[in-house]
Amino acid sequence: YPRTEVKYPRSRVKYPRSREIPAKQSEIPAEQREIPANRSEIPEEQSEIPAEQSDLPANRSEIPAKHSDPYKPKQNELPESWNAHIFCSTRILFLMKNWIMIIAVICLIGALYMLPVAFSERRIDDHSNNSPQKMENACEIFIEVEGQKGKIPLETYIVGVVAAEMPVSFDKEALKAQAIAARTYALKTTNYGKKAIAPTVARQVYYNKEQRKANWTSNFPGNEKKIVEAITETEGQVLLYNNELITAMFHSTSNGKTESAYGYSGNDLPYLQSVTSMSDQASPKFATIKEWTLAEWNALWPVKWQANDFSRMQLFLNDSGRVERLQLGKNVWLGREVRTLLQLPSTDFKISYNKNTGKVQVATKGYGHGVGMSQYGADAMAREGKNASEILHYYYQQIEIKKIDACLK
Repeated sequence: YPRTEVKYPRSRVKYPRSREIPAKQSEIPAEQREIPANRSEIPEEQSEIPAEQSDLPANRSEIPAKHSDPYKPKQNELPESWNAHIFCSTRILFLMKNWIMIIAVICLIGALYMLPVAFSERRIDDHSNNSPQKMENACEIFIEVEGQKGKIPLETYIVGVVAAEMPVSFDKEALKAQAIAARTYALKTTNYGKKAIAPTVARQVYYNKEQRKANWTSNFPGNEKKIVEAITETEGQVLLYNNELITAMFHSTSNGKTESAYGYSGNDLPYLQSVTSMSDQASPKFATIKEWTLAEWNALWPVKWQANDFSRMQLFLNDSGRVERLQLGKNVWLGREVRTLLQLPSTDFKISYNKNTGKVQVATKGYGHGVGMSQYGADAMAREGKNASEILHYYYQQIEIKKIDACLK
């Protein structure tokens, strides 16, 4: 509604500048008075507001109830439809405020949850960017096996090696010892995965999953579980000497005593010394005999043997009882050369000739080169209650078992 402004004339009383103010208005000289002494003397024309200056009726009783008192402050009154709109708007704002608060809390919780993930991914990304090779998993080592498609994660490769190199029926502690030795040998030979490795007895035999299924047939699930557990429980563990990976050689069965590195190659290594392993005699591979006719025998050698040559042949043994060299007249062969030539199980052999049958017979003890850990000896120690660490410290001297940090390599 339009505000009505009522203008009333202001009456000003001029008082003399004297400090003495008359007690009564009647005492003010008549010429100085603007307001008559008698109220009744106020002119009629001043008793009422001019009509042109007022929008109010001359008679107060005619003023509507809402404006009965022009001096009373007016309240802003709105139509009922406006009040309904204001109520709905207020309700909507209240609901929006609650929803905004709920959404803000959810976003805050999500941010708190995602921050650690984001920072961890950033750390992984930063590390992979600084590494020389970008791999699927930061710092994971992959092994390239000759004849296999693509590179194989280290621990997956060790599963295939242990399954191929050691009978799954062996004690779990023996399998764990084999896993640590195989992992060390693989990293040493491949320079932490930079070079390929052959899946042969000259290096390490490896069976992929399809080969393991074919070998184990119906026993595959249980055998696979046993092997995987042995690898998982020793994950990343290697053998070190002076903080360097050792050449962790191993073999199936000794002749009752392991071969030293010096006796095998002429290079002395403190951690590859000869130790007794008498339990190997229980191995099914401990003793073998091979026969050839004299003609078959001569076909294998660069010289022709006569029947009397077997009596004048000389064998020179080393400290572990293995053949260091064989001499026939002026011809000399190393024990390892004879083993390779005749495809013998070991270098602990004896050669004889039976004139009645006309056959050459070679009897051997042990299976393998005899250096490092004996697998059948490890199984015998495990069945006696020894753990993987004790087995490894027995066959490899002055070594440490540590978990490698692949990121450093």
